[in-house]
Parts: sequence; C-alpha cells; structure tokens
Amino acid sequence: MIILDTNVVSELFRPRPDPTVARWVDRQDEADLHLTAMTAAELLEGALRLPDGARRSALVEAVATVLDADFAGRVLPFSAEAALDYAELMTTRRRTGNPIGPQDAIIAAIARSSGAALATRNTRDFAGVGLHLIDPWVPDHLA
Repeated sequence: MIILDTNVVSELFRPRPDPTVARWVDRQDEADLHLTAMTAAELLEGALRLPDGARRSALVEAVATVLDADFAGRVLPFSAEAALDYAELMTTRRRTGNPIGPQDAIIAAIARSSGAALATRNTRDFAGVGLHLIDPWVPDHLA
C-alpha cells in the first residue's frame, strides 16, 4: 500500500504534470494507491480557496471525482490508532527540536497505522517518522 501525499495528487492536477511523477503513478497498481482523509481535506480546501468562478467550479468537481470515483474506497480515515500515532509523532518531534506540522503528522500517522509507504516530494518533512518514503520526482523511484 502506498499513500499519495497531497503534493503528489496536486501535481497530477496541473495542466502539464511533471513527466517523472506521471510515469511513476502510471507504473503503480491502482489498487495499491491510497489517499488520506487529510489529503482529501487539503485538496478540497485548496479548490474552495479559489475565487468564485468557472476555474473554482471545475477544480472542485475534479477533486470530487478523484475522491468519489478514482479513489472510491481508498481514502483512509484518521482512526483512533492513527490518533495515538499522531500524538506520539507530535510530542517526539517537538521534544527533539524538529517539529512537524499537524497536517503532515496526520498523514504520517495514518500511513504508520496502516503499514503504508508514503509517496511525497517532502521527504525531509517526513524523515525519521518510521515510514518508507518514496519521492516520485526522483527517476530512481520509477520501478
């Protein structure tokens, strides 16, 4: 199981996504790719932040399609187990002087509690949280 971080999904919404990222996603088994509830919230918030108009409406509709059709049954919730992981991550990172943002901590906690790898461009933000990290922008990860 691989969880796609928000930056990976956002890249795919671009008119011309990075070809390395697009190839990496295309080479994965669709059933192995998942999103988190946090990523769903970030995508929707980003779309709704746009001014009213055709662009906003189109993006909201596209995000809804991704969540309801493309990733139907593959959006992982923030469970009680993930909440415990979240609290541990936030506390440990603060104590070590290397804080993690709450959204990233939620995504990491969901990935940890699900036993999933995390595909992200922000590998530095997630370093040391006990996850297998994949950077789809790096050609070595095309396998």
